[in-house]
Amino acid sequence: MFKYATAVAVLSAVTSLPAQAAYIELSGVDVIYRIDADAPWLSTYGITPTVENNTLLFTATDGEAIHTVNLQGEGTHSGSFYASTPPQNPIQVFAKAGKKITGFNAQLDFVAYGQVVGFYPIYGNLSGTSAARTIPGASYGSFAAQQWGTLNNSLPDGAAHAVQIEPKPSFSNPFTLDESVNGPLDLYLSASASGYMGNSSHPDSFVQYSLNSFGVTMQIAPVPEPETYALMGLGLIGLVVARRRKRQH
Repeated sequence: MFKYATAVAVLSAVTSLPAQAAYIELSGVDVIYRIDADAPWLSTYGITPTVENNTLLFTATDGEAIHTVNLQGEGTHSGSFYASTPPQNPIQVFAKAGKKITGFNAQLDFVAYGQVVGFYPIYGNLSGTSAARTIPGASYGSFAAQQWGTLNNSLPDGAAHAVQIEPKPSFSNPFTLDESVNGPLDLYLSASASGYMGNSSHPDSFVQYSLNSFGVTMQIAPVPEPETYALMGLGLIGLVVARRRKRQH
């Protein structure tokens, strides 16, 4: 009876241990990305991670765009999308041997176009953004954005006009870490897209966009090998000895 009770107790203890999280590990040229495979955001948004060189990209699992919007017709229409890494499931980044992470840069592939037909005032706006942060929701980090937009406020003849939605300058700013790290670096990514069409008076008006991918590129620097430090030390010693000899002469 004692052996049976002991066996049951041991079995209960083993089965009550928390399940180990499953991870997706993707190896780049100089870094390794580790992503929680059980995090629901991958399946919720239908996205899959891939790595090329040192860039981590999220694309649609089905091979199509992550999100598309096609707004058409008269009146006012809008659509939007937002995805982000859960605060409890950061993406971990490790530098490979001989390398260190010095910063990162957000990546974005967003395509948009449209035409709004109507009388003053007519509006059209499309925008896509991505962000990479070391703290979820922080106001600092690396951001990338692409935007298309127009505001027509000069239609003096009172006639309906077709206004093309033109691209505005896009930007992507790198973020430099205060101190270089080998890992793990906890990273939080997010991406958003939105489209808006206002005061359309024609069925041929349309606004379309596709958010194709988002991600982040690691900035890497080499770590000097111990032999390099040794050579530097010998060089400094040599300089000191040479100066002393020069003073003696």
